[in-house]
Amino acid sequence: MIVVDAGNSRLKWAHPAAGAYAPRGELPSDLATLEAALGEAWAPLARPDRVVACAVAGGRVREAVDNAARDLWRRRVDWVRAEARAFGVTNAYPRPDTLGADRWVTLIAAHRLHPGPVCIVDCGTAVTLDALDASGTHLGGLIVPGSRLMRAALTQRAPGIPAVEGYALELFADNTAGAVAGGALHATAALVERFVAAMEGRLGGSVACLLAGGDGAALAPCLRCAYTPAPDLVLAGLALIGETAA
Repeated sequence: MIVVDAGNSRLKWAHPAAGAYAPRGELPSDLATLEAALGEAWAPLARPDRVVACAVAGGRVREAVDNAARDLWRRRVDWVRAEARAFGVTNAYPRPDTLGADRWVTLIAAHRLHPGPVCIVDCGTAVTLDALDASGTHLGGLIVPGSRLMRAALTQRAPGIPAVEGYALELFADNTAGAVAGGALHATAALVERFVAAMEGRLGGSVACLLAGGDGAALAPCLRCAYTPAPDLVLAGLALIGETAA
């Protein structure tokens, strides 16, 4: 089986085995030659019995994955969509399929791999926060711009602020670039801490915080709440879905 996480910024894939979900490779989702690049990257891989994927990226990325899987392996891609209830998880959304597939997949992985109530923080182009109680009931969540998107918005709408690269942890920055970079990270960290505290107040006990996504490592040093790194939570969820539904 091959699992594919088609995010807004990166397309990642893995060939999970024995609980190992680390990516085997990745490509930029906006790559102009994505389909050809996938064909080249996937050509050495053994033909999988299944291809399970989720996407938040646009239709062009999905089409590239579909075509590469068909041309290389004669396989149809099983695209995951959020449901009202599956794999022990109950979706909070009144219209279940409007919950992002990536968020749904992380809920499934978190419930299976981390017993007890969890806050899932997935740091990518956007940062999503989802609350899940010990019974697998999704309590809802939030979506905010990721740190890179926050910085880009300032640059675009405030001409006096230069483009900022990298990350900064300083709370009391003495330069504009550091103030913007640190501000974006600390704003997200404060939201995470507030979200976890609200969950603990609602549920009456401690809550585990899972830190997923490509920018999770950058956010981690800013957090004052306990957290567990879970960078490959989407791939883990896809593997669990594929194994269970096989």
